[in-house]
Amino acid sequence: MQEKDKHDQNFSSKNYEVLDSIPIGIFILSEDYTVLFWNKCIEGWTNISSDGIVGQAITEFFPDLKSMEYTERLRDIFKGGPSTIFSSPFHNSIISAASSNDQIRFHHTIVSPMRTETGIHALFALQDVTELKLLTNEYEIMRDKAAQESKARQQKEVELRWSDEKYHKLYQQSADGILIHDPSGKILNVNNAFLNLIGYTESEILSMNLRELFHQDVKETLEQVLMAIIRTEHTRFEISFLKKNETLFPAEISAAIIELKGRKVIQYIIRDISERKHIELMKNEFISIVSHELRTPLTSILGSLKLIMSGMDEPTTKSNLLDIAYRNSERLVKLVNDILDIEKIESNNMEFINKPIEIMHFVEKTIEANQAYGKQFGIKFVLQKQLPGVLVNADSDKLTQVLTNLLSNAAKFSPHNDVVEISVFSHNESVRVAIKDNGPGIPEEFQSRIFDKFAQAGSPINQEIKGTGLGLSICKAIIEKLNGRIGFEVMKTKGTVFFFDLPVWCEKK
Repeated sequence: MQEKDKHDQNFSSKNYEVLDSIPIGIFILSEDYTVLFWNKCIEGWTNISSDGIVGQAITEFFPDLKSMEYTERLRDIFKGGPSTIFSSPFHNSIISAASSNDQIRFHHTIVSPMRTETGIHALFALQDVTELKLLTNEYEIMRDKAAQESKARQQKEVELRWSDEKYHKLYQQSADGILIHDPSGKILNVNNAFLNLIGYTESEILSMNLRELFHQDVKETLEQVLMAIIRTEHTRFEISFLKKNETLFPAEISAAIIELKGRKVIQYIIRDISERKHIELMKNEFISIVSHELRTPLTSILGSLKLIMSGMDEPTTKSNLLDIAYRNSERLVKLVNDILDIEKIESNNMEFINKPIEIMHFVEKTIEANQAYGKQFGIKFVLQKQLPGVLVNADSDKLTQVLTNLLSNAAKFSPHNDVVEISVFSHNESVRVAIKDNGPGIPEEFQSRIFDKFAQAGSPINQEIKGTGLGLSICKAIIEKLNGRIGFEVMKTKGTVFFFDLPVWCEKK
């Protein structure tokens, strides 16, 4: 307890309140592993109260910390070494801990040395990344399930090959492409599904050799695969086919030697995996983006807290550091909320409390609330067209989330010292809210997927603009739940107009 008292003398109650209020787990250890501080966030995760653990050795609660792997890592921290992301079962860059309701949670952990008058302590900061971990696990389960289904389907096709007539029927009706060639590579037969994938007619492809269907870059790989098929009589691999229009499509192939009319030939079951590859790319991009979005604010928060705890007394500087910590905490909360919103939308669990809203008053209030944000980019939000007295039936909080997202996007993608125009007007039997910016527009190749999850085009105006690519996907889901429509128009000269339409609400008599 003496360590705790000395620590308290150099750490004000206001600082404790700051650490208790931020939405990340914070705890502090002395060199003898005594817990000096345990904030409310980590209390909730572990169901261990501050009163129950402060002043106690943390190894009494987490015995694994006695192992050499941990003690050596922490020894460097207590010598004043650099901040580190721990990579072991308790302090992993993705770690697990039992929460108060026995649910397993996962956390991203950074440990930093904290210098005080009584020595160097270890400051632990943990960010809950359970939703990210669950998304990754879900993808792996889907991938394994797809592999099992493919294996079962192949086995079924082998079992059904007892009848030429039934096999031919299955052959032509299969959703997967099927190609048969002899040992020299001459194509003997293909089904309609493969013709649709490759773009050739049946007469064209039956005059070709297998090797003509692949780009020069993968022909060496193809020869190795052919040798493996002959050696093992069955193999599975991925490769890209060259279509007639000279574009490529990635395919998963299950190849086997079969007997056809008394001779051995090689049969390919071919599945187009373009969509799977796209999902894998989005998943990898998402994990990369979220990891960056987590690490950047965590680093800023830790840097600010370390400077404050080092004994800084200058009020203005201290206030600025607290502001940095607070704003980055808000950024982390928004990231987690976006991930939670996507999960709620996909599971149809997002709750809407709709009531009549005077749309003009709502828009004016939301614009006013976002003027300060626009000012950070030198942008002013200006209301151009008004439509007073019109009501819509909507959830005010959800609609605020949509308009705020569209306004913030317009500000981020607009030139500095510009204006963003907002208009409210009648459109068919609906009311339309439109947000026009003077930015560079949306690349044509990106327009078709702008409302997809994790989709990002980047900004040629501000290369530092990053995000998760979830905002517009959430906006679209919310507007459609309100029986509305969301879209955009790219101007011929410059700029983009994003809009959403909602049905006009009329009280039923």
